[in-house]
Amino acid sequence: MIPGSYLQFKFPMYTFIYFSPTGNVLHLAKLLATELKSPVENLLPLEFTEPKQLERNEHLVLLYPIHGFNAPKTVKQFVKSLPRDLYECVSLIGVGCSTGWANGAVSSELRKSLGKKDYSIILDEILAMPLTFIMSFPDDLNLKLIALSESMIADLSLRIREKIASKRRSGSNLKL
Repeated sequence: MIPGSYLQFKFPMYTFIYFSPTGNVLHLAKLLATELKSPVENLLPLEFTEPKQLERNEHLVLLYPIHGFNAPKTVKQFVKSLPRDLYECVSLIGVGCSTGWANGAVSSELRKSLGKKDYSIILDEILAMPLTFIMSFPDDLNLKLIALSESMIADLSLRIREKIASKRRSGSNLKL
């Protein structure tokens, strides 16, 4: 190293866009952004984010709730209006009340829309959080879901940082 010079490290820049009507997705988005050492300014609520006003960045992380085994219409419309070539790659994280097979195809429309714009999808995962509408899960199950999803954040951040593609296609083997 030359005396007086400083090593400069280039940290990947992430844009986190989340849709979180109940707060579950926001909770996980904050944990993931923290784990990736991303500034809080890069955490954007989808409903107040205009796709045409987004700045070019390396990696978009889109987090959304699962409604009726699908991404919400709001999220689908946002992805369809996302400009081409804005990000080098995209990661998708759906948040539902389970990670079982029933949610396996939740990202298919999002993947199709992003594929038409030549976006490379790195991560496509599902996390589970407590059910917050219609009825609630028992408290012990709620705590188990929260702990499991929070414990997966470090692994997801590593996979995002290292650009390790998902192998998920039809849910996971979570036993509740």
